Amino acid sequence: MCKYSCEASKMVIYGNSSYLEVDLEKGTILDNMQSVLGSAFMVNNQQDTDAVVPDGILRDLLRDRTKVDNLIILSDGMSLESVEGQDVSDFLKKYRRLVNPNMLFVNVDLGGKSSGFSKSVQPEHDNDIFIAGYSDQILRFIAERGESGQLTHIDKIDEKYNLTAKVPGLEKKPCAVKPAVEHPLPIAALKPRWRTARVFISSTFRDMHGERDLLTRFVFPELRARGKQHFLNVYEVDLRWGVTEEDTISNKTLELCLTEITKCQFFIGILGERYGWVPDKYVVPDSPEFDWVREYPPGCSITELEMHSACMSNPEEKKDQAFFFLRDKSWQKDLPKKYLQDFAAESPSSATKMEALKERIRSSGLEVFDGYPCKWGGVVDGQPMVSGLEDFGFRTLNCLWNAVKKFFPDEDAVLDEISHETSQHEAFLEARVSSFTGRKAQMKMCLERLRTMKEGILMLSGKPGCGKTSLVASLISQYDADIGAKTHFIHFVGATPESTNITFALKRLCTELIRRFGLEMDVPQDYKNLCGELKTILTEASQASGSPLLLVFDGLEMLEDYHQARSLTWIPEEIPENVIFLMSTVENSECHRALSRRQHSSVQLSGLDLWDKPEVVRNQLARHKKTLVETGFNNQMKLLTSKREANNPLFLNLACEELRVFGVYEKITEKLKSLPHTVPLLLQEVLARLEQDHGQLLVSTALTLLVCARKGLFEEELHMLLSYHQKLQHVKYTVQDVLNVPLEPEHQIPQAVFAPLLRSLKTFLRPVTTTSLLSLAHAEIERSIRQRYMRGSSTELEIMLHRLLAGN
Repeated sequence: MCKYSCEASKMVIYGNSSYLEVDLEKGTILDNMQSVLGSAFMVNNQQDTDAVVPDGILRDLLRDRTKVDNLIILSDGMSLESVEGQDVSDFLKKYRRLVNPNMLFVNVDLGGKSSGFSKSVQPEHDNDIFIAGYSDQILRFIAERGESGQLTHIDKIDEKYNLTAKVPGLEKKPCAVKPAVEHPLPIAALKPRWRTARVFISSTFRDMHGERDLLTRFVFPELRARGKQHFLNVYEVDLRWGVTEEDTISNKTLELCLTEITKCQFFIGILGERYGWVPDKYVVPDSPEFDWVREYPPGCSITELEMHSACMSNPEEKKDQAFFFLRDKSWQKDLPKKYLQDFAAESPSSATKMEALKERIRSSGLEVFDGYPCKWGGVVDGQPMVSGLEDFGFRTLNCLWNAVKKFFPDEDAVLDEISHETSQHEAFLEARVSSFTGRKAQMKMCLERLRTMKEGILMLSGKPGCGKTSLVASLISQYDADIGAKTHFIHFVGATPESTNITFALKRLCTELIRRFGLEMDVPQDYKNLCGELKTILTEASQASGSPLLLVFDGLEMLEDYHQARSLTWIPEEIPENVIFLMSTVENSECHRALSRRQHSSVQLSGLDLWDKPEVVRNQLARHKKTLVETGFNNQMKLLTSKREANNPLFLNLACEELRVFGVYEKITEKLKSLPHTVPLLLQEVLARLEQDHGQLLVSTALTLLVCARKGLFEEELHMLLSYHQKLQHVKYTVQDVLNVPLEPEHQIPQAVFAPLLRSLKTFLRPVTTTSLLSLAHAEIERSIRQRYMRGSSTELEIMLHRLLAGN
C-alpha cells in the first residue's frame, strides 16, 4: 500500500544475508501480492536466523547523499538495543546531519500484539516514530505525517523557525493551493571524509602462522566492516603474510619494515619463543631518520628493531595505539618433536634476548596480553600452526576497535569541505617549498613584478617538468614574508581529486574570500552564477583587504574542460583594483594561448643555469647523505650536469633517484656516463629498472591504473585493484565479473610485495599531503607510460583496467 501511495519510492525485501528490490507490475494491490510473496520467499528461503536490515543500502544513501523523505522499516521486532538497531540509529544521526535533517523514520513492529504507538521506545528525534502492530489508521497516520517532506505543520512554521508574526487577518484563511515545499539549503559545506587507519603487525615468521591467519581472515574483515559505518578504512600491514621466510630476508628488509611503521598509526606486537632473524649488520639508508639504527646495539632481530621503532623508544607517547600479545608456552607439551624447531628459541642466546625483550615490554606501561592461551593445531597447507586462539582474537579486535574509535572520533568524519580542501592545498604548498632550490634570479624578477602590480595577471610559463610548481610555492611563501600578511588564495590543480573541477575551485575561492573578510554575501552554487558574482566578491574582498589580494592558480592545463575551463573565460574581463592573479601553465598549451590574448605580465621559466644545476643535485643527494666528486679528472658532477636536458629539474630528480638506488659506489662514474641525455629516454630506463626489480606485469598494471584513474587512487585502492587484476588476469573479464568475484585474503598481493613497489613508484608521483592519494606528477611521465604500456596490443590491458575501475 505504501508503494502504491508514493510518487517515487523504493521497496526492499530483506532477509538475514540478502535483500531484493521489488518493482510492482500493472494491476491492483492484490494482483501484485503473489509476486511480492514469491520474492519474500526467495530472500528468506533456507534461512533459520532473523532478518537483518541491509546496511549496504544505508551506506549507499550516505555515500551518494541521496535525498530520502521517508524511511519506513517493517520488521518482526527490531530492538534499538540490538546491534542492528544501533546501526540504524547511527545511520539516522549521520544521514540527518549530512543529507536531509527532516527525514521521517517510521519503525513498524509487525510482531506487536496490539496496534498503536510503542510505549517501550523513547524516540531520539522528533521525526522518529515507533509503532507496534498494523492497521489502516497507522497507514493513514504515516501518509499524513510524512506529507510535504516532513515539514512542521504550516500553522507552526513561525514557531519552528523563529519567523516574524503572521499578518493580521490572514492567519486562519485556508490555503487553496498547497504551498511549494522549500528544499533545505545545500549541505555542500559538510562532507563525509573517509579516513584510513593503518595497523602494523610485527611478529616472528615460522611460529606465528596461526595468529596471522586469524588476523587476516577474521579480525581485520570485522574491523573493516565496523569502520565503514564510521567512514573509516582499516588497513593492516603485515610484511610477513603471503611470502616465505626466505623472501623476508634481504638487505632491504630492515629499511622496508621501518619505513612502513612510520606510515601506521597503530601497532600490534606478537611474540612466542622464537627471537627472529638477526641480520649480520643493519643495512639502512644514510638519511637522518635511520641514525638511531646505526647507534642501536648490534645483534638484535628485525622484530625487536620494529618494536623499538614503533613504540618502545617512547612508550608513553604510544599508549592506546600499541598492543602486545605474549603467547603462553605451556601448550608446547603437546607439540610433536618434529615441529619443535618451528616454535622453540633458535639458540640459548636467542632465548636470553627474547626474555629480555619480553621484560622490557611488560614494564613499558603499554597494554600487554601476557600468556594468551592456544593449543597445537596441526599442519595446515604445509604450515605447522597453533589453534584455540579465540581469546587472542577477541582481545585484539576489542583493543584495535577501541583505539581506532578514540583516534578517529565520529565528529571528525564530517568536515567543512572547503576548509578540508584548503588544508590540503596548504600542505601541498609546504611540501613544494621544502624541495625548492636555486632560481634566485627568476624569484627576484617575479617578486619585483608582484610588488609593483596593482591589479592584473602575472603569467608564469615553461616546459613540462621545468619547476613551475615549486617556484610558485616558494614565491608565495616569500611574498607573504615580505608583506607581513597572508592574503593569498592558492589552488594547485591536480593536488586533490576535486582540484581539477573549475566549478568547485571557484566555489572554494568565493567561500574563502567571504569567510576571510566577513562579507555579507551568498556563495553561488552553479558555474554560471559563480562567474557572474566573482567580480563583485573580488571587489568587496579587495576593499576589505589591507594589502593586495593574490589569487594563485598553478597547473591550469590540468583543468577538466567542463564549461571550457581552459579557455579561462571565468576570469573577470576587468580585474578589480588590488587583485592580482598569478597563473602558471605549460607553454603553448590552450591556457597559455588564452592568457596571451589578454592584457598580462609574463615570466617565462627557462632552464636551470650553471650554478643552479649543481645545487639541485647536491640538495637531492644530501637528503640521503650522498655526494658526487666535483674535482679532478673524475668530476662526477660535471658528467651529470653536462647532459643535454640537465637544465630540467625533472631530469635531475630522476637521475639523482637512479644514483641513490645504485648500489656500487665504485661504478658511479660508469653509471653517470651511461645515463641518457633526455627526460623521455631516462624515464624509459627507469621503467626498465622497475620492471627488473618488481616484475613487468606488476609495474605496467600499477602505472596503467594510475593513468586510467583520472583523479588518482588511494594506496588501499591501488593494492585492491592490483590484487583483483592478478586474480582475474587469465580471462578477459567484464565489469560484472569484477562485481561478482570476491577477493579473499589469500588472493591479495602480499604487503611485502606491494610496499616496495609503492616506494619505487614514488619518483613518478605527486607529493602525498594530508591524504594517501597517488597521482602522476607530470604529463611527461604519463606520456612515457602510455608509450611503453598502452600502445598497440597493450590497449586490451587498458580496456580491462577501465572495467576493473568501473567495478570497484
